Amino acid sequence: MLTGMNAEEFEDIEYYFEQSLKLIVFVYEQIKRDKVQKPYSRRSIHESILRVRQGGKSHNEIEDHLRADMVSGYLKKSRHLFSLGDFSIQSGVEEFKKNVKIGIVDIKFELTSANKWDGAYFIFECKRLNKYSDSLKSYIEEGMMRFVGEQYYPETFMNLAGMIAFVEVDLEAKPDGYLAIEQVAKLLQQKIIDYQDALRTRIHLHSYRLTDKKYREISDFKYSYLSKHERSEDNREISIHHLLLDYYNILVP
Repeated sequence: MLTGMNAEEFEDIEYYFEQSLKLIVFVYEQIKRDKVQKPYSRRSIHESILRVRQGGKSHNEIEDHLRADMVSGYLKKSRHLFSLGDFSIQSGVEEFKKNVKIGIVDIKFELTSANKWDGAYFIFECKRLNKYSDSLKSYIEEGMMRFVGEQYYPETFMNLAGMIAFVEVDLEAKPDGYLAIEQVAKLLQQKIIDYQDALRTRIHLHSYRLTDKKYREISDFKYSYLSKHERSEDNREISIHHLLLDYYNILVP
């Protein structure tokens, strides 16, 4: 398990984390292209859940479906394009502290090669996000706070984390629910300011540019952000990268 890093080692780990951000943006663009003709359907997802489970629903069923499909259908298949072939990518992974389960990680990138960073891993928490207060509140309280409060990374020195926002709303239920991604980002920025004490914020949400010489869609992606916070138990700084993905037309009623 990764317990400490010198400056040179951190630069290497930072490189792989940056590659994971690029991979997510890259497959998001693939998902957009794939879903032009046949987008995800809320009804179809609910019907599939009922068939598989033979009844019953979960609170995060849409979010879980989008996340699981991104991992199994896209991230795993394209990881080699971003020097991530030695990483396993899993969804819905248990997180432990002193051998006690303390949470379920949405997406986990874990280095599996036998080298000095064996066991190093990155966590990406996924949330559906829109203009409504309860969505913004959930993004912080059930997302960002899991990193700040050390529910995630409880036993490592990893200080890089990710939030993936599926920006969408059920326009059938809320016809006036659409809001441009830039405006959703501003609402999120304000909500982080409102929660700055609880989040132990050092740097508020600001734009973070991803660049890639080979894949122009990554350099063209506009909705990548960064905030920095102080972890509650050890007072270490943690950088949280936020990717706001436009799912308005990808997920339909």
